[in-house]
Amino acid sequence: MKKILQILILVIFISSCSSTKLAPQNIIYFDHHNIEITKSEYEKLLLTHNFLEIPGEYTNQKKLIFREQHGQVTDIQKLKSLLEGTVEQRIDSQ
Repeated sequence: MKKILQILILVIFISSCSSTKLAPQNIIYFDHHNIEITKSEYEKLLLTHNFLEIPGEYTNQKKLIFREQHGQVTDIQKLKSLLEGTVEQRIDSQ
């Protein structure tokens, strides 16, 4: 009787684990004004190369931000030292 009960519990456990599937995450998309938009609108805006994609506050959110250009880097050594100070690691470069 014990053996049958153990086998029954094992079968129930295996069947419950195999039937449990992760639900696909419904991703929520936001434009650069933090307004919810559809996936197709999001992808169209992303393809314009005027925006960058960043993660939202939760794992199922994606947001767009403006891609900004502010000129050229003139002092590479200063940039390198700022980055090394921020990440607290040495940057190997020539």
